[in-house]
Amino acid sequence: MLKIMSTQNLTGVEITGMAEDIKSLHDAIKKVLKSEKGYYHVLKFYNKIKTTFRNEIQNEEKNVTYCFKILWPELLFIVFSMEELLYKNRKRRFNKKIPYEYVIINYLKELVLNELKNIIGEEKYRKEEKKYNEKIFYRNKKMILRCCPYQWINVMNVNYIKAQTSERIEILSQWVNWLLDMERCSKYRIIQSEIWNYARINNIKEKDVLVADMEYNGEINW
Repeated sequence: MLKIMSTQNLTGVEITGMAEDIKSLHDAIKKVLKSEKGYYHVLKFYNKIKTTFRNEIQNEEKNVTYCFKILWPELLFIVFSMEELLYKNRKRRFNKKIPYEYVIINYLKELVLNELKNIIGEEKYRKEEKKYNEKIFYRNKKMILRCCPYQWINVMNVNYIKAQTSERIEILSQWVNWLLDMERCSKYRIIQSEIWNYARINNIKEKDVLVADMEYNGEINW
């Protein structure tokens, strides 16, 4: 069974599971991701699982627990992005039987959101949950996160790493707000516009645009 737990300094989350759990997550992401364009960080997450557990996934060793860490801002973005992917796949092939990959990915989402609730507190979480329920259909229908520049998530990761532990609860709450309503987030619109314009003027692909403070080269204090 997959389990998640925040790291000591709230920098990220440690995801643990038996080899069969990791393989199930690996296969579920692969199935919903398919050949979709965009979703850079979902693909990155998938490749991290694939690389880290390649031998274990193939051999399905029993009674061994595996774990890896991921930063909180990136994990929340990945979970919401996979929800978009599930919505798109559901439109393509609706039937009475729920596909197994839906169960796995929704289970991961519930684990993440429950851990988020433990961090930001019941009251703040309920406010975010209400907004989440109001925005979810529109956001998934518009596939907003698919077009999100990966540089934006990297910048958020770096800013989060540099923040004090005491500041991270408020940052996470704010980040969820931005994810649920990115079209109205001024910081997001600015960086998105700058990346698009820079790519157009210099005749390069958007994914090749480098943004200041996009990479963190120091040691992460989990």
